[in-house]
Amino acid sequence: MSKTCKLFLVEAVREVIKRVPASGDHLEVLNLLAPTDDTEISFTKLLPEIKRLTKCSIGILENQWRARKYLAIPQAVISDTVKYWIYLLNYKDCAGNQQFEELAAAALCLLSLPISNAECERVFSQVKLLKNDLRTRLSTDTLDSLLHIRFNVRGDTRNAEDCCGSFNPDNDMLKKFTSDMYH
Repeated sequence: MSKTCKLFLVEAVREVIKRVPASGDHLEVLNLLAPTDDTEISFTKLLPEIKRLTKCSIGILENQWRARKYLAIPQAVISDTVKYWIYLLNYKDCAGNQQFEELAAAALCLLSLPISNAECERVFSQVKLLKNDLRTRLSTDTLDSLLHIRFNVRGDTRNAEDCCGSFNPDNDMLKKFTSDMYH
């Protein structure tokens, strides 16, 4: 029994290694986006990733990176990385100019990149099952509705209020369910 478990774990690790990039560079970059005082070191490591996302000059980005440490930012904002970058994106100086627009937009793009595409793969598998050779003419709206039904009925929804399993029709609705509705 223990040998079987060991072989299973070894195979699981191999599969994880296949699916996760060899270097965790992307995850390291995400750590660099956390609000810190270590501005010079972080920016040089972050620069290659940011350059892929924006056409803005490096000088402007570097100035924005250094200027951010002089802001008085509320502690509630500093404790959450996404709130921090949204705060910087919306921050305006006394003249009404967005002082960190380019840097914050690039940082939010980096934070929004998916680490895993497993959820997307699940949705595409469901689309493939729904839209087969016999149902090629399904409209996008119909397909979207069918996917919502499929995920919500199975309980895959994150919000229990959206699930139809907890829906209770009132008496007026039940009275309308007659054979007349099919004619």
